[in-house]
Amino acid sequence: GEYVLGPTQWTSSLPTTGTFSRLSSSEFADMFRARFDGAEVSYNGAAQFAAACALGAAIEAADSVETAAVRAQLERLTLDEFYGRIAFGAEHQISSAGLLVVQHPPGEPLKVVHSPTGLPDR
Repeated sequence: GEYVLGPTQWTSSLPTTGTFSRLSSSEFADMFRARFDGAEVSYNGAAQFAAACALGAAIEAADSVETAAVRAQLERLTLDEFYGRIAFGAEHQISSAGLLVVQHPPGEPLKVVHSPTGLPDR
């Protein structure tokens, strides 16, 4: 319906750009569609790509692929990606995520109208 509000983890209209990937949400979605025959990417695909970016950033920061060194970097990581801000808490779970509220304007892409931590944070 028109102007309906709903929750989501991510949308391609999220106005953020990754510091590691250097991709915007819309660029990532375009690349996904090009690679997978026009298929739309869900928040799951964006989250998985963002997790790989976090791992890549931690490996670069550790200057190593040793598990302990990479884990230590992940524990102190704060990474702004197109998916949102990625950081991990004491329980080693993502601590920066939260649901976005999106609106469905007629004839337009989803519009992010609320983020629990303010845009571009997640």
